[in-house]
Amino acid sequence: MGEPFKPFTLTLIVGDISDWESYGCRESKELLQYNVPWKLEFKRTDPNFSVFLKCGRNAENEEWSIKVKLELTLSSTTGKTYVEDSETNFTQGSAVYGTDDFITSRRLNEEFVYKDQLILDAKVTILEMNGIEKKKKLINFDDEDSRKLSDVTLCIGNEKFYVLKQLLARQSPYFHSMFFKDFKEATMEEVPLKDERVFNDLRTKTDIRAATDPDLKNPEILRRLLDLAIEFHF
Repeated sequence: MGEPFKPFTLTLIVGDISDWESYGCRESKELLQYNVPWKLEFKRTDPNFSVFLKCGRNAENEEWSIKVKLELTLSSTTGKTYVEDSETNFTQGSAVYGTDDFITSRRLNEEFVYKDQLILDAKVTILEMNGIEKKKKLINFDDEDSRKLSDVTLCIGNEKFYVLKQLLARQSPYFHSMFFKDFKEATMEEVPLKDERVFNDLRTKTDIRAATDPDLKNPEILRRLLDLAIEFHF
């Protein structure tokens, strides 16, 4: 058996819900995982809201298939969630999967919309993939796309990381307190962080390296990374 596939998540932060009338649609930014582009679509078609996962594999003359487990999570910024699980197969002739009645408009507005905003996550686990070469893509946090989509910049030494406050806050109580309580960082556009030595040692700058990187086998660097994870509550 080959190396197992690691789950990945597409996140769509949807705002201005009150401006949607009988129809509205938002798409996540395209995410390339295992040499396949993916998108998440959230659409209003009264009386329901629909959700679709799109596999952007473009190979008309090749036979391929991807079996996935999909976990859709609708979240309010207050913490309330609604989860729906399913499995499906993407193929050459069927590259879109979803549901037209994911949640009713009434329930969504009454239970999940807060300050005209909600969050939709799609956790995708590939169970089986055929006809596609599996590749890994490094994730960048300092490119132009990241800068445009970010709402805060983390400064570590001379490096700048463009990120979203809500995504950091959902993963770390440390950042949740920093950005959503009465701390000065909540209104800062650039937030300086300490412990730049870890990033200098890893020499990562903007990429998340594969586990085979020799730096990540260095016990001292691993210890510093663990200390950093504990400090930021990851």
